[in-house]
Amino acid sequence: LEDMAANADGARRDAAATLVDLLRIVASNPLASMVFDPALEPVQLGDDARADLIVITTAGLTLPPREAMANPEVLKQQPLEALIGRAVLYLIAAISRQTAFEDVSRFCAIAMDELWWLSSSSEGEALISEVLHDGRKHFAGLIAGAQDALELGKDRGLFAYRACGRTSDRERARRALQFVGQNPDDPEMLRLVTTGLSPVGHRGREGEMLLTAPRMNTSRIKVLIPGVQRLKDGVTTTPGQRPQLPQVDAAPAGREAAGAS
Repeated sequence: LEDMAANADGARRDAAATLVDLLRIVASNPLASMVFDPALEPVQLGDDARADLIVITTAGLTLPPREAMANPEVLKQQPLEALIGRAVLYLIAAISRQTAFEDVSRFCAIAMDELWWLSSSSEGEALISEVLHDGRKHFAGLIAGAQDALELGKDRGLFAYRACGRTSDRERARRALQFVGQNPDDPEMLRLVTTGLSPVGHRGREGEMLLTAPRMNTSRIKVLIPGVQRLKDGVTTTPGQRPQLPQVDAAPAGREAAGAS
């Protein structure tokens, strides 16, 4: 682009110069360092992708609202942090899809919580749809969590196993019941989802859910945290109740760091 901005003619030169300026602004933002920082090693989708678990954190990313995704003029008015967040999320989606689909001899699951981060963007919606439609052929699957059935995307009906936890909002409860194949207007089922699962204030009742299998048989289950203290400490995220984890010195870059995790 710098070459074109210096040597191209007319409109191409002006367009290239504009893009160069925009990219320099973006590259100077700390949120974009994971993409533009020359001191970081490039992502390798070869041997590293065969690790048992790869975790990509999206902490600190800001996304444009859903309304902005469908309106270019509104999207242009979003803060730079939101535009960087959208681009980085697309990059993460592309890396996840490539890693999951690359090796058909080994099953790979893409696990994503708070799925609204993805389903609110066209790029994320496309990834969800592709994995649900085409994952079986590539020996890959999608494990996803959201606070509303609608946030699971337009192809949520293709999820083979479906789980529903407690929600106090009756409309969300109806959508959750419909998602797991139950009657959304059944007053007993509505009571169960809004107050009966993991009732507030009842110790020992945490983790109760409805689970529907591919044959559409629904059961009431309880999810338990493994009885290993370090796992309990890692899973517990309730503010004010989570124990302080010991600080770990940064591992050296490269495969030694991956092996140490």
